Amino acid sequence: MKAAILVRHLDDQHEGLRSSLGIAAEMIDTHFFLLDHELDPNVAEDWEYKDRYNMFTDELEEELFSNVKENEKHGYKYLTTEEIAKKLKEYDLVIPFGKWPEAAIQLEHHLEDHPQGKKDKVTLKR
Repeated sequence: MKAAILVRHLDDQHEGLRSSLGIAAEMIDTHFFLLDHELDPNVAEDWEYKDRYNMFTDELEEELFSNVKENEKHGYKYLTTEEIAKKLKEYDLVIPFGKWPEAAIQLEHHLEDHPQGKKDKVTLKR
């Protein structure tokens, strides 16, 4: 099983990573996506965040992605929003974490033909 955690609100950065770590600790391949803003410098310097980040990336070998290029300096892999939308098709479970204004993002799953009979199509809209 493969899961993606999407965080879009500044206040959810730390808790989103904590939740991602909890899911990954259950041996579920989990990736963390920080969308539309740079990681808060206070969060980046917080010892609990750093500890969880290191456990998530080093011990569990999970990945972090962002559509904000500046987050590369915090260890996130940069992907455009379009690349993220395509990547989300790889996941069995996509979790929009925290505060998500209704109009901000809509995740649509459509089942289509696939070698096993189904294929997920995911679309991000603002």
